[in-house]
Amino acid sequence: MNRLHALCCFSVCFSASTGCFADGAWGRLKGDLAIQGDLGMVYDGSHPGVMGAVAIRYLQSAGAYATWMMPVSKDADFERIGSVGVELRPLFLPRLLKDWQGTSPRLNLWIDSFSIRMGTAFAHQGPYAQGPGFETGVGMGIPILPQAQGPWIGLSGLWRWSQDAMHTRQNSDFVCTMTLGWQTILYSGLVDWKDTRTP
Repeated sequence: MNRLHALCCFSVCFSASTGCFADGAWGRLKGDLAIQGDLGMVYDGSHPGVMGAVAIRYLQSAGAYATWMMPVSKDADFERIGSVGVELRPLFLPRLLKDWQGTSPRLNLWIDSFSIRMGTAFAHQGPYAQGPGFETGVGMGIPILPQAQGPWIGLSGLWRWSQDAMHTRQNSDFVCTMTLGWQTILYSGLVDWKDTRTP
């Protein structure tokens, strides 16, 4: 019984110290700017690779991203590819304003992390070296802690077209990614805004 009581006290203290209160935001409105860095693996259906990514988001709804991918085998179907673009997360603010968040922080953080990405891909060699290509994709994140700031597991799928593929209407190159990253919530001061709700 004493151990159970100590565990309960630890959980309450941890939630209070991290700001993990059930207000539907779970720390996402402690600042207006989120910055996230990721490292992980990429797979194109036949060969694995490694990747890194960084993203910046405003009010967890829209932002920009940059990625870098490199195969680990010389006979891979893709080469070192970089990309930059925009990211949209359309679920968070509408669900928050309509009070659809529920009481489970991890579940709601996972749902609201659904993202749509569109950008341009480029490389020093291969088909993407002939000119910038186009990429689009979807992704979601799984928070390890019951709050927005902290470590996340990311899963995504990307479709890419080189310039030749777009001109000749060829099929896209598809890759899936799995990453581990850290998200930090900051107050940028870009606008006079702060979350003034009482926990």
